[in-house]
Amino acid sequence: APHEPPPPDTDPGRYEGRTLPADLPVLEPVDFDAPDPTDWTAVPFLEEVTDRHLTARPPLEPLLTERSSTAILNAALTTLVRDDGEPDIDALVEAFARGIPLTRLPRAPRPTLRFGVQVLVDRGDGMQPFRRDQQELTRRITGLVGAELTQTRYFADAPNRGTGPGSPWTWQPYRPPSPGTRVLVVSDLGVGGPVLHPRRASVAEWYRVCDEIVRAGCTVLALVPYPVTRVPAELTPLLAALTWDRTTTVSTVAALVGRRR
Repeated sequence: APHEPPPPDTDPGRYEGRTLPADLPVLEPVDFDAPDPTDWTAVPFLEEVTDRHLTARPPLEPLLTERSSTAILNAALTTLVRDDGEPDIDALVEAFARGIPLTRLPRAPRPTLRFGVQVLVDRGDGMQPFRRDQQELTRRITGLVGAELTQTRYFADAPNRGTGPGSPWTWQPYRPPSPGTRVLVVSDLGVGGPVLHPRRASVAEWYRVCDEIVRAGCTVLALVPYPVTRVPAELTPLLAALTWDRTTTVSTVAALVGRRR
């Protein structure tokens, strides 16, 4: 006769051949209810994509933080003067203590924007991603310094190739501003842009431009959208380079500009 399976274990105290504790509670069966069906008619539909969505530009997030951009620009563009500040008490005391005769009253340095600023804005291929940031920056500078004291000049890749306040076909050979004016260069100084950029500015070009500005009695501050470690070392004796991004603070600018005064 064929082998037949053993009869099922009917002892409630046993489970699969194992003896269960006598005091083990027996679970009562519970009811199971399916979740409520989703009312898909209540789900909001996405707005239909139109030409406006495809052509509208996203809101601008400036490279300088909104809350501190004015203070950063003020620290970057001010010049220290000593001819009309408050009397320098410490210098007076030291002169009296040493018995040094004074031919003029020493005065404490005072920051001022009265010498104005010349903003050189690079429109070359390397700065193409920052067009809107450049517009916002020049607007803020004009509001801070004043339209009468702000010169905005555009160029492509290097100022010695021509600059001007309008369209490229109106650009003229670059000329430095009057002595004492702060020159703010908004450029990548030839270190950014496409790898095979045929019009990339050379270090020699920028050296000649900065040297001309310094010889004219002005100071140069470069606002670069890259780490300042990428700025060519040959240019650092002639200009102060500042990283143009949200990590820049007022104290960073003050320390940098203070070393160049």
